[in-house]
Amino acid sequence: MNDVSLFLNTQIKYTGALAAIGDWGLTPVRYIFRGRDVYILTSFAEDPERKRIYTSHSPSFDADERSWPRFIGLALCLIPGLVLSVFKLMAYCFDYSYMIRRHNMAKKHFTPIERLDIGSFSKPITNIEDLKGELKKLNDDLEHRPINSLFIHGKNLEIDQDPGIWHLNPMKLILRGARLKSGPVKNDCFHIPSLHDKMFLGYLDKDPKWLDASRTVSSIKEALVFPAPRRDWTSCKRYHLLFS
Repeated sequence: MNDVSLFLNTQIKYTGALAAIGDWGLTPVRYIFRGRDVYILTSFAEDPERKRIYTSHSPSFDADERSWPRFIGLALCLIPGLVLSVFKLMAYCFDYSYMIRRHNMAKKHFTPIERLDIGSFSKPITNIEDLKGELKKLNDDLEHRPINSLFIHGKNLEIDQDPGIWHLNPMKLILRGARLKSGPVKNDCFHIPSLHDKMFLGYLDKDPKWLDASRTVSSIKEALVFPAPRRDWTSCKRYHLLFS
């Protein structure tokens, strides 16, 4: 995400009155272009200099929330809203160091990690507990950056219950020496869906957002550059891909 897009289409919460007025004026932009709200929080149990970053989508005009009257009304307010954005610009001018620091934190949060490896060719992951430990470190990361390609190097590794991959939500999951097991997983007295079933059979009544693209490529290099198809022609969202 570039700086202009972050300024116009992202609302960083709790940055003062001037920024709040500017962000209120930019509501039509965030609504139409599916903007985000960013929360930068400090936990008292942690180093106060380390911040946890969370995001949520601003109310948006997408396939699930179609409201044509609201869309038309906010579209008519685009120009007046952009005029009000001068207040947000003033906030940057009057408290430059504070606003830029938070701006850069949000920018880093939205900048994806292109490739993240767990294990290696020489030291593959051999058991599920080691995989859970590595994934827990990623899930505990305070910046919560998106991951384009998550590459797991395993050795005869079978994954049934989700070890922490679902929450990371990588755009591509590449498995070498590992595979996903389908079917429910018995946990104490009840059964829970396996990671495979969450990904490909839908989860919590949502349509599946994953595709198994293993047979469409012949090498890891091809998998890393393989483009993900759109979920449908009206959506800007793309499928997540599995290569194993």
